[in-house]
Amino acid sequence: MDLGYRLARAGWRIDVIDPPTWEEAPISFTAWRKQRTRWIKGHMQTWLVLMRAPFR
Repeated sequence: MDLGYRLARAGWRIDVIDPPTWEEAPISFTAWRKQRTRWIKGHMQTWLVLMRAPFR
């Protein structure tokens, strides 16, 4: 996601491809919550870095 933002800022056109994916879902609610917490932290870190200078 961070790379996508940086490329878009540099004027590149970004698109998404829908390939089939295989993934393993967390087996318990606790594992699911831990996974989501990690993902949210990563998104927030990326957002904070990008918002330091959003129009650069």
